[in-house]
Amino acid sequence: MKTTNEERTGYGGVRATAVCTLLVLALTFTACKNPAAPGPCASGHDWGEWTVTTPATETTGGIETRVCQRNNNHTETRFSGEYATGTVGLVYTLINDDTAYSVTRGTVTSGAVFIPAYHRPDAQSEYLPVTMVADDAFLQQSGITSVTFAHNSQLLTIGKYAFAGSGITSIIIPASVKAIGNNAFISTSLENITFEQGSALETIGDDAFRATFPGLTTVVIPASVKTIGIGAFWHTVVTTVYFGGASAADWDMTIEEYNDTLIDAPRYYYSETHQAGTWHWVGGVPTLWYDVNITASSPTSPTVITSGLTKAEMSAKSLTVLIDSKPSSVAVSTSPDISNPWTSSTDYTYDPSTGLLIITRVPTSGNDVFVRRGSTTGPVYRITIAN
Repeated sequence: MKTTNEERTGYGGVRATAVCTLLVLALTFTACKNPAAPGPCASGHDWGEWTVTTPATETTGGIETRVCQRNNNHTETRFSGEYATGTVGLVYTLINDDTAYSVTRGTVTSGAVFIPAYHRPDAQSEYLPVTMVADDAFLQQSGITSVTFAHNSQLLTIGKYAFAGSGITSIIIPASVKAIGNNAFISTSLENITFEQGSALETIGDDAFRATFPGLTTVVIPASVKTIGIGAFWHTVVTTVYFGGASAADWDMTIEEYNDTLIDAPRYYYSETHQAGTWHWVGGVPTLWYDVNITASSPTSPTVITSGLTKAEMSAKSLTVLIDSKPSSVAVSTSPDISNPWTSSTDYTYDPSTGLLIITRVPTSGNDVFVRRGSTTGPVYRITIAN
């Protein structure tokens, strides 16, 4: 990890790919599912003209349909070429030599905001990508409760103070975004920041997430990040970091000063296969790998919870237990009454911020490991390992 005060670079817009490509790719078949259905289509369809059946809305693109003239039960649908329009009242400004748009609040000062992937001022104009949320776009707009970006967002930059002081509590940042500007989310009540899988993010600006207190406790840092600015996570209570790189060797970015909470928080690395102490995506949510999940309904000792591991497998990759209640401490032993507890850091590690218990010591006699939810009192769980 390098610590410097180097200048950071912004990113401009790019021209969108041809809309025609999307028209072809979005073609779907919604009928002729039963080739044995009666009708004259055995000799081939005779398609009518494409007709818009679902106009574009603020949040969804338009749909058009054509019907077989020989059997009107046979239809095809596709994207109409009209993109979601975005929340009414947003204002778009041409940027980058008139090849893209930035967006700002305009008359939108409250409620949910939807930012589209493309914009055109009227039906006679061509669509251009929306690549930037402008500086100060939603500054101090505490009435803004949520911001959603189109699934095919073309966004590259979130500008300075773009959402500072707004009322948003969570946000999903599109994979296309490369730069988050200085103070972009300062003094918000953010509790969740999610970067889409495949994120291209490179720069997190100075004070970008500063003073998101006390809600922001978990952060995903994409492997593509190269610079985290001064105080980007200052005055936060980050307790868990999910990093997109595979190992500590990948944690090789420039992190400026006043980011101690980020640096000191337990860090988990990404793995597409089960490895102790790593995470993966499950339904778009960062999720720790585990062998055993102890929940409120898990049976306590003497009932056995099967780990699914052999002793050889446990020796190779450890036994990973995820405790949903996240107790402040645990005790581990091969004794049912935990009379001879194992030693933390030598035989196991436990992270109360996530409830992740990694047991590295393999029982030499017997096949059971006992885990107590609490260091001195609490329910005990019996986990078995096969020979």
